[in-house]
Amino acid sequence: MDWIKLYEEDKMGKEKGEQTEACGIKEREAFLSKYPIESISNLTIEQYTLGDNSFSHWLLYKLRNIASPGNTFISDFGIYTRDGSPEILVSNTNSYKKQFGSDYKNAFIYLKNEIVNFLEDVRQKNYSGLENYRINSKVKNRLMIVYFYDRFAPVCTNPSINNCLNSVGIPFEKDEPMVRKNLRLVEWKKTVPELADWSNQMLLDFCLWLNRKN
Repeated sequence: MDWIKLYEEDKMGKEKGEQTEACGIKEREAFLSKYPIESISNLTIEQYTLGDNSFSHWLLYKLRNIASPGNTFISDFGIYTRDGSPEILVSNTNSYKKQFGSDYKNAFIYLKNEIVNFLEDVRQKNYSGLENYRINSKVKNRLMIVYFYDRFAPVCTNPSINNCLNSVGIPFEKDEPMVRKNLRLVEWKKTVPELADWSNQMLLDFCLWLNRKN
């Protein structure tokens, strides 16, 4: 069965995927105009946490057409506010609460440094140590997707990337780092003539469509 042809002919397939992609591109452009990668080292804690235009709020809620937030929560961002309250809290994620207690200022300094160094390693394709950064894994994946959009499929969780790989028959090790699985999927796309010119967003949409059909 020619699944690629069926996907292209299905109105809930490629056509819908292209609409989602167009919306996602606009979302990403708006985010990058506000928070370019070089600005992160100068982020204030207020910019990171407070209000609907904060860095965390944008990544979680305003980039839904780039990647579904799934089961990501605002507390996963390490330092956060809750339900419109101005009180800044330290999350239990990655043992931040254990290390810093209620000292959100020093927790934020540490976290921001982790994000800056993490993104620099991704930029330089130093993938081997990414698991060591004390940033929630779902947040890491959103950061990679948004700032290096052309390099990765926009997938934020291990179950999702596993489903994508299974849908197209790519073998993988269960405990393999997620970034390696993601890159494996993108490299596979390049070997399929009909898919080689597709964006990574469309690759993901095709995989999700396959999962729905099967």
